[in-house]
Amino acid sequence: MTTRKPQETASAAADPLAAAAAAFANSRDAEKAAIRAMEDAKRSRQAAAEHLKAARNTLAEQIVAEAKAGIRQKTILERLNGVYTRESVRRICREAGIEPAE
Repeated sequence: MTTRKPQETASAAADPLAAAAAAFANSRDAEKAAIRAMEDAKRSRQAAAEHLKAARNTLAEQIVAEAKAGIRQKTILERLNGVYTRESVRRICREAGIEPAE
């Protein structure tokens, strides 16, 4: 955000029109800065969502690999540290065409 120079604000104190113009300019600059911040946040959110999707897919692949190797569901759940529930692991395995070992 850009604020007006001291001489602009000093002259604005003596001139109500200049004061209003300076206030408008500052508000416009603040809005532009807020719009840029929102655009940056949107890009950051999109990148985070893509990263999350990739991490979710990798985790699902690892769960399926463990289940195919005969690792018990209880052991898989313990190693997940609470990231997924038992039903989520079952769903992931079933979507891959395998029944998780109890």
